[in-house]
Amino acid sequence: NKRPERPEREKPRFCDPFACRNCQHIGNGDFAVIVKDENKMIGTCGFTSISEKDSAAEIGFVLNPLYHQKGYGYEAALEVMRLGFFCFGFNRIEARCMKGNQSSRALMKKLGMQYEGCARQLMFVKGAYRDIETCSILKNEFAEKIKEQRKGDEPPPYLPFPMLTA
Repeated sequence: NKRPERPEREKPRFCDPFACRNCQHIGNGDFAVIVKDENKMIGTCGFTSISEKDSAAEIGFVLNPLYHQKGYGYEAALEVMRLGFFCFGFNRIEARCMKGNQSSRALMKKLGMQYEGCARQLMFVKGAYRDIETCSILKNEFAEKIKEQRKGDEPPPYLPFPMLTA
């Protein structure tokens, strides 16, 4: 399988407007996750690394635990993934978490990501080596997921959107 050819340095002209009611761009590849009713930032979501060569990225998300399991992380990650696949042209997006982080693993599964494995003692965190689990999703899998969710609805309008600087 050969990767589709793309003209050198071609950038998308139009991107999803981040209609996500809880996202606001804060720079450096991150978006603030905001509860608009409270006008309160509760976390961030964005690309922690990007490989132009491989058309791939890693997504990261951090939310205040008081706001876990309320849909904010899912909505924010879904929109960041939409931006990555349909505006930046990524073929693969992955996410990682420490083994035992059930909230992050559940979110990755809900996003349609598949478990790939565990890197033993990959990171030294809080005085100990930690195992890191990786999940990923491919562009065609994400497109299917979005198609199923819309169930015949029109795709969202695409408007100019400033490119992230990662």
